[in-house]
Amino acid sequence: MFCFFIDVPGEQVEEEEEDESEEDEEEKKEEHRGETFPPEMCVLCLTEPRNASIVHGQTGHQICCIGCAERLKKDKKKCPVCRKKIKLVVKNFF
Repeated sequence: MFCFFIDVPGEQVEEEEEDESEEDEEEKKEEHRGETFPPEMCVLCLTEPRNASIVHGQTGHQICCIGCAERLKKDKKKCPVCRKKIKLVVKNFF
């Protein structure tokens, strides 16, 4: 939490203490920073392998599983990488 203090002549300013819950949240965030997940996993659900291509124009991105890719297209969301409109979802077989 950020606190800004302005000196006002004749007034006493008390410092604000941070809540313990906010401190705990910050500690948890620090613990997870820098953690990575396997590069072959879907960047959206983190549970399924990347097996889909999100196609827009003549290019596409392979960043998620077929379930997440189809859900993005169905919900008319944009590509999570470049924010272009999703024209097609293709399942990849390796």
